[in-house]
Amino acid sequence: MRGVYVFPLLFGCLMAGASHAAECGSLVNLTLPQTEITLAEIVPAGPTDYGKEKVGQPPNRDADRLPAYCRVAGTVEPAIRFEVWMPVDGWNGRFQGIGNHRFAGTIPTADMGMEMARGYAVAGTDTGHTEGDTAWMQSQQQLEDYGYRGIHEMTVKAKEVVKAFYEKPADYAYFNGCSTGGKQGLTQAQRYPEDYDGIVVGDPNNSQSGNRAQYVWTAQVTFAKPETTIPKEKLAVLNKAVMDACDGGDGLADGMISNPLECQFDVAVLTCSAGQDESQCLTPAQVEAVNKVYQGPVNPRTGESVYPGFSYGSELRWGQFVAGPKVFPTAAQFFGNVVFKKADWDYTTFDFDKDMAVVQESAAKLVDAVETDLSGMLQSGGKILHYHGWSDVNHTPLYTVRYYDAVRKTMGEDKTSSFYRLFMEPGGDGCGSDFDPLPPLVDWVEKGVAPDRIASVSRGTGPTAGKERPICAYPKIARWTGQDAASGSFTCE
Repeated sequence: MRGVYVFPLLFGCLMAGASHAAECGSLVNLTLPQTEITLAEIVPAGPTDYGKEKVGQPPNRDADRLPAYCRVAGTVEPAIRFEVWMPVDGWNGRFQGIGNHRFAGTIPTADMGMEMARGYAVAGTDTGHTEGDTAWMQSQQQLEDYGYRGIHEMTVKAKEVVKAFYEKPADYAYFNGCSTGGKQGLTQAQRYPEDYDGIVVGDPNNSQSGNRAQYVWTAQVTFAKPETTIPKEKLAVLNKAVMDACDGGDGLADGMISNPLECQFDVAVLTCSAGQDESQCLTPAQVEAVNKVYQGPVNPRTGESVYPGFSYGSELRWGQFVAGPKVFPTAAQFFGNVVFKKADWDYTTFDFDKDMAVVQESAAKLVDAVETDLSGMLQSGGKILHYHGWSDVNHTPLYTVRYYDAVRKTMGEDKTSSFYRLFMEPGGDGCGSDFDPLPPLVDWVEKGVAPDRIASVSRGTGPTAGKERPICAYPKIARWTGQDAASGSFTCE
C-alpha cells in the first residue's frame, strides 16, 4: 500500500516544482515602467557562501544553506541593477529591502541570503554603478541614483515582482540596512515614507559629507605633522586612562562605557613629565591633537561644530584614521571625485570654512539624509528602529545622538518615541552587533509592541561577559543593580 501512495506524492511534488519554475520563468516578461527584467530562474536549494562575509546585517548570521528560490534580475533606467529573491516555499508574507555598504556598487547578496533564509522575499541593488569605478562620482545622474533614487526604485519594482510571483502583495515591507544601508534607511524615511512599514537603521552614515570631513580633520590634526602624530602604542595608553576614569559609570566595571556622554576625562593627565618614558605618555602637541580628535571638525571662523569626533572608549580603533600616511580612502574619493573633481586633491589643503560651504551647496544635497522633520513617516504609520555602537569609528555614534536629538526637538519627544526609537550599544563597533534588531521592529509594526529594551550579549568583562544584557531606548541606559550576572540585574534609567 505504501508504494501506491508514494508515486502520487512524488508526482505532486515534481508538478509543484515545475509549476513554480514556470511561474518564476514567466516573470522575465513582466512589464514595469522604465525597467527591463533580464533574468528569472529557479535556484535550487543547496549550500552557499552567502553570509560568510562578516559585513552583513547583525547579528551576522551564517546562511550556509539557502532554500530553493526564484531569482529575478532587472535594470531600472538608466543603470540601476537590482535582484529579487523569493523563497519557493515557506514565505513569511513579508518583503525586505536590503541596504548597501561603503559606496554601494554591488548587489548585497550576502545580506540577502541571510534574510531570505528566514523566510523573507528580499531585494538588493547596486544603486546604479559598479564598485571600484570612481567615474560615476562625477555623474549627476549616478549621484542621484546612489544618493536616494536607487533604493526607492528597487523597492517599487521589487514589490511588483513579489506580487506577481506569489499572486498577492507582501503583507508588510521592511528595510534593513547598516552603515551606508543605515543612511539609505533614513533616506527612505525622509523622502519616501510610504515605501516601508518598518525600517532598521544601523550605524548610519547619514551625513556623508560630515563623516568624510571628520576623516580629513582627524588626518590634519594628527599625522599631517610629525609632532602631532600619535603612535599606535599610545592609543592603548590613552584607552586605559579613559577606561580607568569612565568604566563603571553604569555601576559595573566591565570594560565598556555605557554612556560616553557622561564620561569626564581630561587628556592632559597623560602629559609627559620630565624624565618619563614617552611611550607611556603624551607630549603637549599630542595632547592637543587628541583633544581635537575627540572634538571633531569645527569651522575656524565661527567655531561652529561641523561634525562630532570619536567617542570615549573607542581609542583602540583609531589606528587607521590617525596613523596615516594617507587620509581614509572614502574621504579622498568623496572630495577628490564628488566635490572638487580633482584626481590630485590634497587633504591638507581642505578649509573647514569655505570648502565645507561648497560641500553643503553641492554634494551634501545629493548624498546626505539629515532632514529632521519625519512627519511623513509618522503619518504613514511606519516605524524606525535605529541602533548604533558606542565604539564605532567609521561613523561616529555622537552624530547619531546629535541627529536623533534634533529629530526629537523638531517632532517633539512623545511623537518621536511613538514611531522612532534609538538604541546605543555599549562596546558596539559597527555592523557586527550582537543582537538582531528586526524581530523587535516586526513586533512593533505588526503587534504594536514598542521596544523599550533589546536583549543583547555583553561584550565586556567581569560577571556579565558573554551573558545577556539589555540595550535601553535612548536616552536611558542600562545600569547595573549588582544582584547577579543576568539581564535582570540591569535597569533602564
